[in-house]
Amino acid sequence: MDPATVAFLNLPASKCQGFNDGTHCIPTLAGTPGLSSTGGVNLANITRAGLGRFQDDQFTTALDKQIGSTDRISGRFFFSNNNTLEPFGTTAAGAIPLPFPEALPASNRFLKLGWTHTISASSVNEAHFGFNRFKFSETPTDPISLADIGATRGNSLQFPAAFQITIPGVLALGAGVNDNRGGAFNTFEGGDDYSRTIGKHTLRAGGEIDRYQLNRFNNFAVLGNVTFGNTPAGDGGATIPALAGFQNFLLGRITTTQAQSGITNNAFRATDYAAYVQDDWKIEPRLTFNLGLTQVRHGRSGF
Repeated sequence: MDPATVAFLNLPASKCQGFNDGTHCIPTLAGTPGLSSTGGVNLANITRAGLGRFQDDQFTTALDKQIGSTDRISGRFFFSNNNTLEPFGTTAAGAIPLPFPEALPASNRFLKLGWTHTISASSVNEAHFGFNRFKFSETPTDPISLADIGATRGNSLQFPAAFQITIPGVLALGAGVNDNRGGAFNTFEGGDDYSRTIGKHTLRAGGEIDRYQLNRFNNFAVLGNVTFGNTPAGDGGATIPALAGFQNFLLGRITTTQAQSGITNNAFRATDYAAYVQDDWKIEPRLTFNLGLTQVRHGRSGF
């Protein structure tokens, strides 16, 4: 047997809380008697249910106030904090996960402020400002370290958890390759609109600026994934018989691997500008011309 396989099989039950045989992390159960003697793999099934949880705390605040005879202010604020707990996390397609819970916390903030000022009976100015912030993360729980299985990896100081092993149709042990990611996204918006009525003309002009900030990280496959799949007879040598994935796991015969290194943090910035002028010319009670000009500019950057 491969030394790393022996280390995985000897992991104590404390590494798989709530899903073990009382002694080992990977459960050991009695299989089908006699199956292995006929060339099959002696397997047994184990079933476990877990409780998922979702919690969301939120509130909304609204403000509307008339100040004197010419000014009116308004405001809206929304707050939300939520968290989802997945008792078995996520895993590769076709594999059965052992229980490593995963938390998915998220938050949302929304603010809108407005000020309407009546300049005269024929002219009004409206200013507005808005802000939105959304934040999320996906945080896996992986109590198995590289030291537990006697392995090393170039990024072990930053990511000490062991790589994920996958045996399709049998088990997956460890955090999934896309289970460590998150981001914070901010949007700022400000603008002003002015309108005035002169005779049969209603004139409008205004502008808006939107600023976007996208900050995210995705530690995709930084722990790595090692798969032990089924192999046909002769794979690796003429005398090697057809082997099931679990047999390859015992022998340390890896069929596929996946890993990544490099920069996993990105920050993107973009700013949009817009301005307009408009004239609603009411020539007759049943005929109005809408004349206007709009200009929009987009800018972006990232690193």
